[in-house]
Amino acid sequence: GFFPEVTLPLGGMDKVYAGVAYTVGGRNTNINHTLWTGGRGEMGTIDPVSGGIDNTTTVSLHSYYTHYWNDTTRSTIGLHGANSNPDDGSLGADGTTPPLTKWRTVSGNIVWSLAPRVTTGVGVIYNSALFRGDNENSNDTADNASEALEGHWRVTVSY
Repeated sequence: GFFPEVTLPLGGMDKVYAGVAYTVGGRNTNINHTLWTGGRGEMGTIDPVSGGIDNTTTVSLHSYYTHYWNDTTRSTIGLHGANSNPDDGSLGADGTTPPLTKWRTVSGNIVWSLAPRVTTGVGVIYNSALFRGDNENSNDTADNASEALEGHWRVTVSY
């Protein structure tokens, strides 16, 4: 794979990160890999005729903006999207489910320090994923994606 990324300082501690990934059979090319892929073609698919594995080519883009409100509080907004091109006749890893072809993610959070070495934060993530054959899609050009909105809260203690 090929994974260039650039970081641009914006003044103060604010930064913008942007990158692209190009993989053939690559892993973890989306933000929520476990939830959305589950062996459904992101890394490779099964050729229903030969039974062989076809590596999937995936191109993804990501960008994040981090804003520091003060020394103890920051926010990040992220955008991520990717397209895969599994073979039209291919199937997911279990041999029956259709493969993942497109996904989009938008995320945002706010993180702050409660005390030295104790950090907490809240965030929200919107995911949209298109699997060939799902939601009455007949091919990867249809646009009836599965969608989810996730919220989270986290506390981190370091020593």
